[in-house]
Amino acid sequence: IPKSYFDKGRTQFHYQAANPDEEAFVVAASCLGYQLIPPRTSTTLTLDIQGEPQTVQIVGINEFNSNRKRMSIVVREHGKEGAMLYCKGADSAMLERLAPNQNEQIAKVRRHINEFAVKGLRTMVLARRRLDQSEYESFSKRYNDARSSLLQREERLEKGAEDFE
Repeated sequence: IPKSYFDKGRTQFHYQAANPDEEAFVVAASCLGYQLIPPRTSTTLTLDIQGEPQTVQIVGINEFNSNRKRMSIVVREHGKEGAMLYCKGADSAMLERLAPNQNEQIAKVRRHINEFAVKGLRTMVLARRRLDQSEYESFSKRYNDARSSLLQREERLEKGAEDFE
């Protein structure tokens, strides 16, 4: 949650997050020109992306759990086909899920992770995947069916996340 204040002629932001990992991500995003514009609702969020506001629909959030070691969010831009899935998590859970045609990039990421580990630093991996219209419709249906299910709700949500991440 960004809290703004005015300092030295510029609007400054201080971020409050659920944990230090979340705060590190939003601070890094802010440094790259991406800022959350309050208020965020349960169904939409607006970002300032290098000076351009962009509102997206939140299609679904696959919460973190210790089995999956990752979480993801699926968002859809107004008027565009398909959706975008953003996923973050432990390198052990994320690297195995990356596209196999990215071997050179994966090797580079592994080297960076090892360098950070030697320095005692914690690492997380962030990835994204475009869902075409058909995948978006399939995800949306499965996600909404699972969320409204009275039986095996958590298992169905987890299985749906597993299939799309």
